[in-house]
Amino acid sequence: MRRVLLALALVVATLPAWATPAQALPTFTFDGRGWGHGVGLSQYGARAMAVAGQSVDQILGYYYSGV
Repeated sequence: MRRVLLALALVVATLPAWATPAQALPTFTFDGRGWGHGVGLSQYGARAMAVAGQSVDQILGYYYSGV
């Protein structure tokens, strides 16, 4: 019984060495620069358009034309 437990302990102890390395997850980078870099979806502007009665499609079409 001791030999079986010893063998099992050795297998468990060396198990991490047998494992294949995990693949790195893809990374994404978003870059932007403060004021004046173009039209982005403004919270205040979108809200003002909604209060004025514009639909979601109209608001998104204004901020992201051609998409």
